[in-house]
Amino acid sequence: MKAITRLNTISLSITTLCVFSLWISIVNVSDELSSITNSKILLITLSFIFSLGFYKILLNITKYLVQKCKLCKKIIFGASYIDGVWVGFFVNSDKKIRFFYEVYEQDYDSFEIRGVSFTVDGKHHGTWNIEDPVISEKKGMLNYTYETDGINNTYINPGIGRFTFIRNKSNEPPFQMKGYTSDLYNPNKVFSFQEKVEIKEIDESQLFEMAKKVYEKNKSLSN
Repeated sequence: MKAITRLNTISLSITTLCVFSLWISIVNVSDELSSITNSKILLITLSFIFSLGFYKILLNITKYLVQKCKLCKKIIFGASYIDGVWVGFFVNSDKKIRFFYEVYEQDYDSFEIRGVSFTVDGKHHGTWNIEDPVISEKKGMLNYTYETDGINNTYINPGIGRFTFIRNKSNEPPFQMKGYTSDLYNPNKVFSFQEKVEIKEIDESQLFEMAKKVYEKNKSLSN
């Protein structure tokens, strides 16, 4: 189930429960309204407007909580929840190791990834931007197209990426991912491995060190 569908389902369920609970109060005043208006249609219309208005208010509140509360967002996105910061490494076409971090900004109706890579001695290597990547929750896969700007390139290089989730259960979000990317102008597949980390703010020196540790633990994958 997509996040926006799950969000609407939860909001609708809560709204139905609340409206049903308040329905007794509405019934209690229905006789008075009927005697005043002498019209059941007006009563039904007022009830519909009330329910719709309540649903919209609740939906907006739920969206706000999803944006501000990590736990709420994790519940809404379920096994497709990958919002946050990821660090890792890739092996480029020249068989050189590059460390990187990516910031996943996952919302109920938008998704963007921003990445930065470094050479093994900590120098800036490149950046990339990914808009609207596609997650297959059932298959546990992430697919996207990207545009990368290498520091030594004189052009913006587009490409594709395909990653597999590493997770404990099929209904849980991943904690690691592995896969490959492939540039349009250099179609060789580039192996990549990454791990989700908890960090309060973006500190590139700290993220660089985290990426190095991920490589040291998993460098056998790069052979």
